[in-house]
Amino acid sequence: MMKSYLLGIDIGTSACKVAVFDKEGKVLAAANGDYPVYYPQEGWAEQNPEEWWSAVCRATKETVQKAGIAPAEIAGVGIDGQSWSAIALDKEGKVLTNTPIWMDTRAQEICERLNKEIGEDKIFEVAGNSLQPSYTTAKIIWYKENLPEVYTGKRKHTVVAAGRLVEQKNHVNLFYAFRDFLHHYPDYVLHLYGQGELEQDLRELAEKLNIKESVIFEGFHENILNEIKDAGMYVLSSDYEGISNSLLEAMAMGMPVISTDCPSGGSKMCIQNGVNGILVPVAESDALAAAMEKIASSEDFATQIGKEATKVRDRFSMQNIVEQWIELLTEL
Repeated sequence: MMKSYLLGIDIGTSACKVAVFDKEGKVLAAANGDYPVYYPQEGWAEQNPEEWWSAVCRATKETVQKAGIAPAEIAGVGIDGQSWSAIALDKEGKVLTNTPIWMDTRAQEICERLNKEIGEDKIFEVAGNSLQPSYTTAKIIWYKENLPEVYTGKRKHTVVAAGRLVEQKNHVNLFYAFRDFLHHYPDYVLHLYGQGELEQDLRELAEKLNIKESVIFEGFHENILNEIKDAGMYVLSSDYEGISNSLLEAMAMGMPVISTDCPSGGSKMCIQNGVNGILVPVAESDALAAAMEKIASSEDFATQIGKEATKVRDRFSMQNIVEQWIELLTEL
């Protein structure tokens, strides 16, 4: 079969365009494939590369069918894409997190810091370009400093919990679960962030359960996100809770999370069990220990639910919340 056609694929910012050309350059057929841009924070603009791939596959299939040709008749494929992304992949080629695209400016402070430390002239002399947040280098450094598990591929063997040390948070249940978990994963350490009236009681319980050496009372931290960003998992053990800010922040960072399925249902609003986190019954230490073991035993599972968890950045973004309020008020 003679190969007489060319396939062109343009992966743009809001959609991909695919076309089939004959040898004279005439367009025989074309199709588009759409995908969203996510704006989880001010200055951030990111996309899911898996959605690029799905859109390209759909549009390519549609284009070839509309052209009425066989794939074997295509002599060559030309591909171009949007500039200056930084796609994080594991060794099997799996996408680890959404990629900041060319219009993303989250690395602005990194650029300012490096321009000051190294010097703008020196950077230009070495790279032939100035350092800008839209360029790939700044994005990679942002990964290293803010998502170390994406940059290095490894999370620490740590469990973190954050909240006031009060009865509502049920750290007692967490301690019993962590004791059982340690029997199978003795190298893990529990980091407890927060202060409260039960601190002394919890210290005594840690000693009683013989986990004192594996529990660290961190107290109050102003920049807790920087402290926990490469933790192995986040656990919320509350008896009752609204939508927990610390849970949302852990999910937005791509951390594997576990929460009790407690009233008034805030965690259930955020977590789809087994997809972007794990929900366990309230005050059942056996179930909590089993969930911790599930994350610790499977790096693939931990990575997958962490990746899915990052989607809360878009779901609960200021833009989406404002739009929902406007829609609600319009209906009144």
